Amino acid sequence: MQKFKFSELAFARATLIGAIAWAGVTAPSLADEVLGAKQAESAEQAQQGEVNDALTAAAASQSRVAIVLPVAALASPVVAEAISPIAVDPKTKVALEGYDPVGYHKDDKAVPGSPEITLEHRGAIFFFVSEENRAAFLSNPEKFVPAHGGYCTETLAMGALTPASPVHWTVHGDRLFLTRSAGANEEFRRHRDESIKTASTQYAAVEAFTDKYNFSATQAQ
Repeated sequence: MQKFKFSELAFARATLIGAIAWAGVTAPSLADEVLGAKQAESAEQAQQGEVNDALTAAAASQSRVAIVLPVAALASPVVAEAISPIAVDPKTKVALEGYDPVGYHKDDKAVPGSPEITLEHRGAIFFFVSEENRAAFLSNPEKFVPAHGGYCTETLAMGALTPASPVHWTVHGDRLFLTRSAGANEEFRRHRDESIKTASTQYAAVEAFTDKYNFSATQAQ
């Protein structure tokens, strides 16, 4: 993260003012404005880097609590651009850690899919155990994509995005809900209707912030 010391900023400001004065323009305010823009740009680049580092660290450690991102933070375009509306591994873009999204409904269990049978939906790559399951997904993506993009519903209800675990799940109302841990899943089941309602409101805000970045439609691979 780039940081300027006070002396460096003072020197840069004086140099810029001097250059403007030499050109026949005495405008310290203009110098401040230019320097301010550069500092803002540097801060945005640093923020982008911190978000990317946190996402990469979460994937590398397979920790589902390594990143807890307040939904309100997505109001910053720099942050929103780094977040997919569907939770994925930031390196591979694979969703559900490779588990088949159809298996929860069809087999009533979490089933690892095959990297040979995949499709991409809104920037996320899904694995399937069979061509039949992939065809089912293609026929109705909105049913099989995990609710709230596969982020932890219980955490989202509290206003934050946290990666969920594909083995801590609940199918309710024909939708798949994921949580980050067994404890969170138990808590979700105690008051699921309330959690779903609140989390859905929060996720609508997530989609509003992230959908502007041209995430792809469904595409078989």
